[in-house]
Amino acid sequence: MDYKRFTKATKMLWRDKVTITQYTSVKDGLVNKNKRVVIAEDKPCKIIKPSLSPDKMNNGVNEDSYNAVLLLDNDIEVPSGSTMIVTDVNGNTRRYKQATTGYTNYVSHQELAVMYDEKA
Repeated sequence: MDYKRFTKATKMLWRDKVTITQYTSVKDGLVNKNKRVVIAEDKPCKIIKPSLSPDKMNNGVNEDSYNAVLLLDNDIEVPSGSTMIVTDVNGNTRRYKQATTGYTNYVSHQELAVMYDEKA
């Protein structure tokens, strides 16, 4: 099987873009500060929402949260604790937190379990 052609065809369906960031310790004189560093920017990806949970009310605040799977290229190494900012084809942006390390056993892509948690 020609995996290169399969991989190319699969990635043609990815119309979302992801920017991956992570906090890292940076020395500023005598003080260490946490600074957000960009790991990858505007990379093609696909977000899959297996199931959407109904909105929940918590102390009068409407919470929107769900688990999803992020598909992206195997060449991107995503460190633990990263934040993914996904922009869909309509220009909508959502921030996801990494829930697991990437599953890279597929030839065409890796899968990351992520969590969206936003208070409306």
